[in-house]
Amino acid sequence: MDGVVLQTAGRNTPFLIDGGLSLVQNHRLGAAQLFLAAARDARLAGSEKLSEAISGLADKEPALKISGSAESGRLGALLTFGQVTPESNAGKLTPGATALTEFIVRSDNRTKALELLEASPNPLVQALMHFRSVTNTVLFPPASSASGQALDAAVSICDY
Repeated sequence: MDGVVLQTAGRNTPFLIDGGLSLVQNHRLGAAQLFLAAARDARLAGSEKLSEAISGLADKEPALKISGSAESGRLGALLTFGQVTPESNAGKLTPGATALTEFIVRSDNRTKALELLEASPNPLVQALMHFRSVTNTVLFPPASSASGQALDAAVSICDY
């Protein structure tokens, strides 16, 4: 696209750094990180200010690190369930410190995820949950078998 067209389209729109800071104020960590990456790529002055704001938000609310924004609904319930306080099970990983796949692989988190999915009124989610009863699978052992955790984890991740 021609640079003149982009300049014209960008007039009277928030500056990249300001847009990123606005996202930080709205607790949208993931989107703010994308703005920061774009600002750094463009070598914009003020990127440090946005970087500091993002670091501050991530330190203040580590749960935002897992999905980039405050979650509600089933994902919010799952992430809240999986949070660990320092007093309880100090060896467990918190969602802010791990990827969703690693989080779901843990038995208690996977069980909670499957419970939340079972309660979903969405017919596509229900079809996915019904797939867990299939016993002739190619890549995964059946969910009902002793080694069915991999299929359960894959099903759990599909809806989140």
